[in-house]
Amino acid sequence: MSFFKALCGICYSPKLDNSLWQYQNGVLLLKKEDYEKQNSMGVYMTDGGLPNSVLLFCGDDGVLYAIKNVCSHMHRKIDPIPGSNTLRCCSIMHSNFDYSGRKISGPASRNLVVYDLSQEGNDILIKIN
Repeated sequence: MSFFKALCGICYSPKLDNSLWQYQNGVLLLKKEDYEKQNSMGVYMTDGGLPNSVLLFCGDDGVLYAIKNVCSHMHRKIDPIPGSNTLRCCSIMHSNFDYSGRKISGPASRNLVVYDLSQEGNDILIKIN
């Protein structure tokens, strides 16, 4: 990541268009095909009634994960790092986390919040606690 992007907190993961998902009664719902069309390791969703930004990504292990997309250090977004089984804060300080949200290194003061995710047919359901 470039120094400028890191300084400004600009992440690699693109925002998923709000028309492709819905949030109701504490559940974020989207179609698996809409996620897969992004041709990206991860996407984030924000606004649309969500209490906070959510990162959805496919780990190196082939499993889908959903996390609260906020680092406790500088409240920056999180990106999956391909080939490393880790997530990284997009700030200059680079806090690193494993897929369970546990901090591995860096100045973050807390682990990440990981949401329950399930799949029903072509639907991805993320329970926002």
